[in-house]
Amino acid sequence: MKTVMVRPKLKLKKSSLETVLNIVSVISIMALAVYIVLIWNEIPHTIPIHFNANGDPDNHESKNVIWVFIALNIVIWSGFSLLERFPHKYHYSFLTEDNTEKQYKNARCMLNCLKAEIVLFFSYESWEFIQFPLGKLERLSSGSVLLAVLIVFLTLIFFIVRSFKLK
Repeated sequence: MKTVMVRPKLKLKKSSLETVLNIVSVISIMALAVYIVLIWNEIPHTIPIHFNANGDPDNHESKNVIWVFIALNIVIWSGFSLLERFPHKYHYSFLTEDNTEKQYKNARCMLNCLKAEIVLFFSYESWEFIQFPLGKLERLSSGSVLLAVLIVFLTLIFFIVRSFKLK
């Protein structure tokens, strides 16, 4: 096993999982945008934009702020998609000639999973955020943020452990 000094640029085919995660992410962004358009006239002109630890609103703004959710999701999706194209630029602990392709695929899959998790979380939180001014929720749930952090943390652990097994 010889350590790789220069990281080669490899043309790697996306896995089925990565393709499915990309499709699901894009569909969630599009579904949120369509939902906003469909209910736009039902949303009050002023909506809560910040909630305290109990899920009660403590700041209000124009309903136009809702479009920031779509923009944020698109920026996150695009940013992660761009990063996925450069696995040779990531930091690897045990990169060798024998495991370079596997390490690149593992790292790219990790980014793809994180991208999908974050986009789906923001889509859900955006939907929930919109439900509040429509009177369909009394307060925002606080558990969803903790669950999202836990999922992201577990995903990172899974792929980091997997990378050590690929050495």
